[in-house]
Amino acid sequence: MCSLWERFRNDAGLAADGSMTLEDVERNHIVKILEYTGGNKSEAARLLGIGVATLYRKLESWGLKS
Repeated sequence: MCSLWERFRNDAGLAADGSMTLEDVERNHIVKILEYTGGNKSEAARLLGIGVATLYRKLESWGLKS
């Protein structure tokens, strides 16, 4: 089974000039924090300084509901 980071590290969504968008940076950071917390969304949200509902909403918008 692939980790979240492995699933998305090749899908960087680079802009035309090769840079990452702010949403890409945010998604990559959240995925790394989720890896760090072993998938614990409550702990990840706490470390990120966002609400759990916000984290779930972001994950859902990226197709990462689980």
